[in-house]
Amino acid sequence: MRESPAGGLYVVTAAVVALGDQQGVEDRLRSALGGRRRRVHWHSESHKDREALVELLAGLELRAVCAAVQPTVPRRQERARERALWTLVPELVSQGVVELVLEARQEQLNRRDVRTIGAIHRAALIEEKLAHRFAVPDRQHPLLWAADIVAGAVGLEVADCDDRYTKRLPEGFVTVHYAAG
Repeated sequence: MRESPAGGLYVVTAAVVALGDQQGVEDRLRSALGGRRRRVHWHSESHKDREALVELLAGLELRAVCAAVQPTVPRRQERARERALWTLVPELVSQGVVELVLEARQEQLNRRDVRTIGAIHRAALIEEKLAHRFAVPDRQHPLLWAADIVAGAVGLEVADCDDRYTKRLPEGFVTVHYAAG
């Protein structure tokens, strides 16, 4: 969630990787972290570290799909997340994604995400159920870091017209789908 002159912005991002490339991508992400840190989080990274992380992503065999909801009211973040999932999930399925790993939040919020994905399926926006699970963005699940990095960079570009990070990514690396808040 970001505040911008155009109103609040909520971005949900998926890092998409082929199953055969997953282990190598995860290993490269972990190696960038070094031995001392447990995870990457966009908001706590310095400008220099953000640049290095984006450069790392640019060289990996992955791509990112984002759903950006704008405008949204900060106290309506869950509604914005739901709209983002309604945009993101069908797009991921149409691209052949078979499993979605969501960053774990509070249990009641995780249940809300499960209900949303079920509603998307029942509305026939996806033909078959998308396997999904929740994970903590620790060293075990570094692809969640990749999604967070892209979400931060895209959020900065959309909310503040600041493309200093997204312009470092290869053309076609990120696809952004917009939904009204």
